[in-house]
Amino acid sequence: MGPAGGPFGGAVALFTDPGGAEATAEYSASINWGDGSSSTAGTITLSGSMYTVNGTHTYVNPGNYNITTTINHDAIITVVTSPATAANLGPAQPNEVADIVFWNGRGQALIKSFDGDPNATALGNWLASNFPNLYGASAGSHNLTGDTNTQVASFFQSVNASTNNRTALDAEVLATALNVYATTLSLGGTAGQAYGFLVDTAGLGARTSNVGANGMAFGVPNFTSENVLQLLKAANNNAAGAEPWGMNQLLRVEALMVFIFLNEMSAIS
Repeated sequence: MGPAGGPFGGAVALFTDPGGAEATAEYSASINWGDGSSSTAGTITLSGSMYTVNGTHTYVNPGNYNITTTINHDAIITVVTSPATAANLGPAQPNEVADIVFWNGRGQALIKSFDGDPNATALGNWLASNFPNLYGASAGSHNLTGDTNTQVASFFQSVNASTNNRTALDAEVLATALNVYATTLSLGGTAGQAYGFLVDTAGLGARTSNVGANGMAFGVPNFTSENVLQLLKAANNNAAGAEPWGMNQLLRVEALMVFIFLNEMSAIS
C-alpha cells in the first residue's frame, strides 16, 4: 500500500448498487484504517456502474492493517474490508534534510513560499494538527493553528534564537518537521526542489533513522531504526508545556543527539 510515515492516497474499496447507479452525492463512506486512529470520510467516484471509495491516511508504524470501509445509501449499510501493508522505506537521504542553520537563513524564504503565498496557513495547520502538544491546541502560546507561513518562519527564528527556556532540541525538532513538509509532494508541493530537496510522494517522514544508544527517549531498544514520523510523534507525545520531553534533561539530551544526527547529514545549505 505504501511506506509507513508517508501519506497514502488512493482507492480503498469498490462497490456497485444492485438497484442501479445513482449520483455519488446519494452515497457516503467512512474509512476505519485499522490502526486505532479516527475514521475519516471517503471520497466516492463513479465510472460506468462501478463506484470507488478513495481516502488519504498516514500510517505512523510499519505493519499489516485491515481497512474497513462503511458505505451508506438509503439507510442501507455496506461494509467492505481490504488489507493494507505499511512498510519501511529505508534510510533518510542527504537531500531530504536541512539543518537549523538552513531554516534560520535561506530556508526562511522557502517557508514563506509554501502553497505559493506567504499568507497561506496550510503549513501552520499541518504542524498544529499533527503535533498538537508542540504546535497545536495543547501548546499554549506556541499554537500555530491558523498561522501564516510568515508567522511560522518567524516562529522558527524565535525558537532557534531563544536562550531562556528553550534549547537546541526545540529547533532541531521543528527543523525535522519542516524537512518532512518540504519533501512530501502532497504537503509542500515542489517548492523545496529549488532549494535542493528531493521531493516525492512519501517524503522524509517515511524514511528511517537509527536512534543509536538513545532508544530510551523514544521508548525503543537502542540502535532501533524508526521512521522520521515516528521520531516526531515521540517528540510530540512526550512534550510538556510545548517542550519535547519536558524538563527531563537526560531524555532531552538523548533526543537531541538523534535529531542532530538526522538533520546534519544534510547536503542542503
